[in-house]
Amino acid sequence: MAVFAYSTSRGVSATIEAPDRAAAVRELVRQGHTPTTVEAVHAGTAARRTPSLRRSMTKSE
Repeated sequence: MAVFAYSTSRGVSATIEAPDRAAAVRELVRQGHTPTTVEAVHAGTAARRTPSLRRSMTKSE
């Protein structure tokens, strides 16, 4: 997974993990955001060091 930095029309700026830029845009739209910029920050294993917007699952789940 890669990490993408994005900003929205409402002034939100954050990062999201996704397999590619198109998937990141789809996920942001699904969440109700209107992304104005989406740029790759990290790819591959570097993405593991950056927090994700997705909830992490524990072993008990």
